[in-house]
Amino acid sequence: MKRFRCYCLFFLLGLVAAVSCNKNSPESDGSFVSADDSGVLLANLVIMDDDDNIIGNVTGFSLNEANPGEITIHAESLENAQEIFRSWITLDAVVTEGADGSISWQMTDIEKKSQGMAVLKPGGEKGAVAHVELPAGFPVITKILFVPSTSMPENAELDFADALEQYYFGNVINVLKGDFPEKDLKHGSGAMVVIREYDQDTNTSGILLALPQHTVGDGTYWGGDVFDEDFGRSRKLAELQGPIGKTYRQYRKYIDPILTRLNYVNGDRWFSCTNDSKYGNRTLYNLVSNADDGKYYTTSFWNMTWGKTHYECWAYFFTLEKDGNGGYKVVLK
Repeated sequence: MKRFRCYCLFFLLGLVAAVSCNKNSPESDGSFVSADDSGVLLANLVIMDDDDNIIGNVTGFSLNEANPGEITIHAESLENAQEIFRSWITLDAVVTEGADGSISWQMTDIEKKSQGMAVLKPGGEKGAVAHVELPAGFPVITKILFVPSTSMPENAELDFADALEQYYFGNVINVLKGDFPEKDLKHGSGAMVVIREYDQDTNTSGILLALPQHTVGDGTYWGGDVFDEDFGRSRKLAELQGPIGKTYRQYRKYIDPILTRLNYVNGDRWFSCTNDSKYGNRTLYNLVSNADDGKYYTTSFWNMTWGKTHYECWAYFFTLEKDGNGGYKVVLK
């Protein structure tokens, strides 16, 4: 009996080790999932609350109070508009360009099913140098106009030097509860790296990033609600596939040494995020490989649930708002 128990113990230890090795390797148990193109486009434009109300702009302005889904972006020429539009397009997208300067983005979901076409075209209403035609049923956004300064209601030649003095690329910002309303700090707090500066010209939000070193669910048995707090701090999958992940990958050779100095991890790991799809509301994403494993747990043949090793990705979009005293303040979204 003792020998049998030993064999069983070695078998169980070996199985646990195998599960641990497997879940630590995205290449072995994670499947590549394409980007949610419409979600990425939306994430490059606005931030929404849980009720799908627009609560902030990632790019451009919502100048029409009666229609906040009408986005106006400053661009002096068609070429400027093309550059901005291309920056939103996902890495594996099918794109065609017309002789008239139009750009057609064939949008697909994470399973490569068609979501329709987003097309940048020259010209448009209100003096626009270009506009974007969106597919039928596109969420929240009703219109995207690229407008020169002469057609903007305010040509913002404003001095933001004081408010943005510390928010330059690569600098570390201590995001503290005393400096920002606590309700706005739901995506973590502490030392965060500026990985994208705020662009006053187009009102494009800057991005702050932190990748804490603690792991979540590292081989630990858990119930369905154990990770609610972790996933509650996470960003949306489309935000990690879009502006956050794309910016990090573009500049990671500069960002990673700063993360290391702060005792953070790099982006070549699994990170938790929320995902409104058939995979469920919780999923994992790798900032480097574009992989999304479609689930956030592994199940043994005993039907026991083991947490996959993953980390939290804390990130904020930061922009400027009037402070009520004739100046401006940095706000986090």
